[in-house]
Amino acid sequence: KVSAGRVTANREQRARRTSTLSVPTYTWDKLDINVTNSRFQVWSGANFGARSFLLPLGVFRVDSVSRVNRGVIEIVGTSLESYIIEHVLTTPRTITKGSLIIDSIMQLIQESFPGVVQFEYGKGFEPPLGMVTDYDLTADTGKSMWDLVESLAFQANVEVYCAPNGKFRIAERVSLSTAEPVATFREGPGGVLVALNQVSSRDTTFNAVLAVGSSTNAEVPPVSYLAVDSDQTSSTYWGGSFGKKPKILQPDEALTSKDMCRERAEAELLRSKTVARAIDLSAIPNPALEPDDMV
Repeated sequence: KVSAGRVTANREQRARRTSTLSVPTYTWDKLDINVTNSRFQVWSGANFGARSFLLPLGVFRVDSVSRVNRGVIEIVGTSLESYIIEHVLTTPRTITKGSLIIDSIMQLIQESFPGVVQFEYGKGFEPPLGMVTDYDLTADTGKSMWDLVESLAFQANVEVYCAPNGKFRIAERVSLSTAEPVATFREGPGGVLVALNQVSSRDTTFNAVLAVGSSTNAEVPPVSYLAVDSDQTSSTYWGGSFGKKPKILQPDEALTSKDMCRERAEAELLRSKTVARAIDLSAIPNPALEPDDMV
């Protein structure tokens, strides 16, 4: 039995889920779990008398196992993206222009994962099965296979991650302008909100993005493109009262033309020019909530 535990889901982490469990045992008990081939799944449930539910919180690879003097075993795990993240290339790998993006994503994951891989699509998502790459994607020696997966996903405007049921999910990238709320938090009788803190900051807001590619000639500067917020009605208009605050992306060897740099810069500008408003809240647990859910 588990005496204590925690599951964290964070869309900003490459391996989306982490879990820490405490399992009490007698000092002479032997728990058949190790860091070489063990995995575990965490579920959360509740019983309301006539109604009950059980929801998966994630499938995890065991990353570490430790035992304290009183017999409690501490288990730390990360979700299954970890296998692909750890598969570092020993030779350069190229996804050629015109390759099917969704097929390539699945192939890379299957190649790296130790065992049978299950895939699923996000709810209501129509996968762009016929979409092909616009240009060659190359990952050098030392890069992760997950780097290629993320680059392909960016081209197709999709998210790829391991869902709570252990399947690799390919889902549409969430748009704040079109997504519908799935839960409501409120105070007072019948509410679930415990505490709320709201912060508005310009720290992560930019009104220009510079994307820089690569050049095979040391005497020729690499290709680049600067995308700016040119909408004069925008609160972050380049040259307006917000000021000029460009975001410079890390050079990307996959960007070999100005058009490719423009596509990357404009996509990043859409995300970066919004003034950040962060909400930190505490509420009665709802295990059905997922990263990317609108509330």
